[in-house]
Amino acid sequence: MDLSRVNQEIALRRRQAVCVPHGDASGTNRSLALTLSRNLEGLGYAFGPLLVEALACLDAPDIVDLGTSLSKLLKELLEGRREYSPMYPNFPRQVMDMDEAELYFNALVHYWSEGKLLPRTVRGIRAKLLKPPPCKLLDLMTVEGFESLFSQMAGSRLAMSTADQADVEWFISTFGDEISRLLPDVIPCKENLALIGQSLLRNTNLGQEFVEARFKTPTDVLRLLVALSDGDVSLASPTKFKSQPRSIRKLVLGLLDGMRNAGEELSLRREVWLRVGETLHPGEYARRCPKIAREFELLRKDRNKRTF
Repeated sequence: MDLSRVNQEIALRRRQAVCVPHGDASGTNRSLALTLSRNLEGLGYAFGPLLVEALACLDAPDIVDLGTSLSKLLKELLEGRREYSPMYPNFPRQVMDMDEAELYFNALVHYWSEGKLLPRTVRGIRAKLLKPPPCKLLDLMTVEGFESLFSQMAGSRLAMSTADQADVEWFISTFGDEISRLLPDVIPCKENLALIGQSLLRNTNLGQEFVEARFKTPTDVLRLLVALSDGDVSLASPTKFKSQPRSIRKLVLGLLDGMRNAGEELSLRREVWLRVGETLHPGEYARRCPKIAREFELLRKDRNKRTF
C-alpha cells in the first residue's frame, strides 16, 4: 500500500478518515492502538472498527509515529477550540493494561454498533467505564479512496471552494503526470475546468493536450487566462491579466484561431479581450493564427470608432 502521496490532513478534513499501511503484526498491537484511540478522545475523536484492526497490525513504532502525526493534525484542525487532556500523557511508555484494553474495546464495540452488541464483562473493572464519551469516529481509508477525492472534486457540477482549489492543486502538483488516471472523463463546471487546466499547465506535461481537448469556446479560454492570472474564474470581477510565456500564447491563440464564430463571442466582451490581447500579442502570430489576429484587429478598430 503506497502512502508516499497521501495527505492525511486532507483525508481527515474531508472524510474523517486515516490511511494506514499494510502491517505484519497480525493484530498483536491492539492495546497500543486502543491506547492511542483513548488519548484522542480528549480531542473528540475515537477510532472506528476497521481503523483499530488496521493499526493493530502495525509495528509499535509505526503506531507511535502515526499517533504523533494524528494528534498534531487534529489539534490543528480544531484550531485550539478544545483543551487536550490525554488519558495516557506518557504514551507510548504508558499503555493501558490488558484488562483496561479489553474493557475499552468492548465499550467501543457497543459504541460502534449503537448499543446493539453488548460488551463482555471484565472482572475488577467498574461498569461505568463501559460508556465512552461521544466522539467522532475516524474511519480507515484506502489509497484508492483517498485518490478518489480528487476525481470527485474535479468532476463536481459545483464550483470548487477555496479549500477545494487548494486540495486539487496539491493533488496535481504531487502526482504530476500520473494525475491523468484520476481525471474524470467530464468536468461539467467551466470554472473548475479553467482551474484544473491552469494547474496542469503549471505542474505537468499534460496541460496542452488537456486544454486542446476540453476547451471549446472563447469563454473557456478566457477563464483559463483568468486562472493563469490568479483572477476570478467566475468572471464576476475584473482581472489584471499577467504576461504569459510564449508557449501559453501560442496555445491559446491557436485554440481561438480554430474556433468558429470566435469574433462574435470576443465582441461581447470587447474591452476584456482587448486587455487580453495586450498580453497575448496576437499580431506576432498573424502568420500562424491569421483569423484570430484579424479579430483582435477588428476589436481595436471598433473601439477607436466608438471613441470618436
